[in-house]
Amino acid sequence: MKITRLCVAMLTLFTITTNTWAAPEPEIVPSAYQLDFDYQAPQPIAIRSPEGNIQWYWYLTYTITNNTGDDHLYIPDVTVSYDDGVILQAGKDIPASVFKAIQKKQRNPLLLSPMQVVGELLQGKDFAKTTVAIWPHFGPNVKQMRVFVAGLSGETAKLKVKDKKEPVLLRKTRMLIYEVPGTSVHPQEQILKRKSDKWIMR
Repeated sequence: MKITRLCVAMLTLFTITTNTWAAPEPEIVPSAYQLDFDYQAPQPIAIRSPEGNIQWYWYLTYTITNNTGDDHLYIPDVTVSYDDGVILQAGKDIPASVFKAIQKKQRNPLLLSPMQVVGELLQGKDFAKTTVAIWPHFGPNVKQMRVFVAGLSGETAKLKVKDKKEPVLLRKTRMLIYEVPGTSVHPQEQILKRKSDKWIMR
């Protein structure tokens, strides 16, 4: 009986039904691996297109370090959402010239492109990798920007959705929320205020 109750309790923790309106939360004490994530605030950068037009982008520079005790596969997975409903996958349809411009601006020869960091992440700070997430500049009516960084943890949870046979698999994700206090005419003068930095299941 005790074993049965324990199994039921464990299933309740990891399988959440939408009927209870309870959102899954990451474990208080992580049982799965978790990579160290250090980052700098998003920065704007302007690139001139082949047609001569100026295009603005945002980029987030971050470093991934593996102190878990085991080697792990790492694949960059960053999504950005604006409060006007726009959702972007960082790196999608971004010209290679943007990364080159960022690398030059940062003056960091060790800065790797997202494609260069894909692969086995070895243990220790000597094998840490610094890369960047890049996405297009937001529109004039955006007041908030959310950055979701996945692939940092092995923790997952299942969410049962009504009228669906298979549960939705959620991954532990780092969420950064930035407030945009008035959109500047010049993106390089735009002020971002970090409102939140926390782990969620997404």
